[in-house]
Amino acid sequence: MDMAPELSAPDNPMAHVALAETAVAIEGLSLEQRTTLLLVAVEGLTYAEAAAATGVPVGTIMSRLARARRALASRMNAKPALARVK
Repeated sequence: MDMAPELSAPDNPMAHVALAETAVAIEGLSLEQRTTLLLVAVEGLTYAEAAAATGVPVGTIMSRLARARRALASRMNAKPALARVK
């Protein structure tokens, strides 16, 4: 699932870099985690709606979302911060 072409950012080079890094981190999630994250965080579905859409219990949605958030935080924090040029 290549998300980068679908995403846009303001005319700020750092925003473009951050958006691209986020897209890459999301693509690195498992299919189940990525689907859950996108349904809840992007599409705005409730946990119950996401559970119905994917055919899994609400508790599974909650677990997948928690694991996806932890994985994203880990991946985003693992990247070296870009130094600001003065």
